[in-house]
Amino acid sequence: MTAQTPTNVPERYVKALDDAEPLEVLRKMPKRLRRLLREAKSKELDWKADPATWSVREIVGHLADNEFVFGARVRFVAAEERPLLPAYDEKRFVAGLGLDRSSVEDLFDAWVAARAANLEMLRRLPESAWTRIGVHAERGELSLAQIVIGAAGHDRVHEEQVERTLARARAARRELKQRAKAEARSRKEERPAKQKSAKRAGQAGAAREVANGRKVEARSKETTASAKAAPPARTTTA
Repeated sequence: MTAQTPTNVPERYVKALDDAEPLEVLRKMPKRLRRLLREAKSKELDWKADPATWSVREIVGHLADNEFVFGARVRFVAAEERPLLPAYDEKRFVAGLGLDRSSVEDLFDAWVAARAANLEMLRRLPESAWTRIGVHAERGELSLAQIVIGAAGHDRVHEEQVERTLARARAARRELKQRAKAEARSRKEERPAKQKSAKRAGQAGAAREVANGRKVEARSKETTASAKAAPPARTTTA
């Protein structure tokens, strides 16, 4: 593949590629992503920071979708004269193609299979094919080489997104664990205090009962003493 100025390639893809050889990035990315997925727990694959962001499952599904689009684009450019290359709404693809009914492993395998087929096709193209032009609906003219550069940069962008999402998912899990431990400690610390409070309340109640009993006993004694001291009632005869 000949080096070309990545005109009309999104800047973030060019920056993410960082002068790496595009075909080499495309070859190595499946192994790099496989390592990240193997290290992830199942719950982390579906974790989302908020509804507007993608989970790792959705990122992998997007990579599979994009690989088929990428393969179609390079085939059109290699075989036809200045073909029109339609854009597509990646968010609608992720939302509408049933990713939640497929395992991450199956989505990954679909991406890897499509990637292998695309790399094999690119391998057999003549050198002249890399300068052929297609017209992208949003980006304008793109050579086949520039499409490949964009695909490699796209890989890097989403690899970083997977790493970032997994790191945030793990941080959120640690935070939940720490919060649960803190709540457990708090409940443990509150238990003796509640027990002491209940004990004091019980002691206070018992003391009140004793005091009340003494008052009743004292009043009873006073009543008895008054009855004894009173003169007997006089009786009259008719």
